[in-house]
Amino acid sequence: MVRNTGGMSKGLQYSVVGIVDGDFVGWQANGVSITNGAFTGYQTGIFNKVGDGEGFQLGLVNRAHNMGGLQVGLVNVADNMYAFDLPLVPETFGSNRREPRARS
Repeated sequence: MVRNTGGMSKGLQYSVVGIVDGDFVGWQANGVSITNGAFTGYQTGIFNKVGDGEGFQLGLVNRAHNMGGLQVGLVNVADNMYAFDLPLVPETFGSNRREPRARS
């Protein structure tokens, strides 16, 4: 089942695939959770994706353009991360990651 909503959405969304083509506030509990606008709240699923997020992502793969909050998953990808990510695999992605210092 695919649940696709447009505009501003609030509350709980649960389905196999949940897509919001606007902003979302609340909890997305889907196999695949996608918010194409601003997101505030919790996202849980196998694959989670937000444009601009504030809150918590829990899944195997978490993707965000701008993320403030916490990502917990096998692979966490954020172009700009303003808080924490806890990858299960010690590889992080994104433009704001610091490079290790060269040893002198």
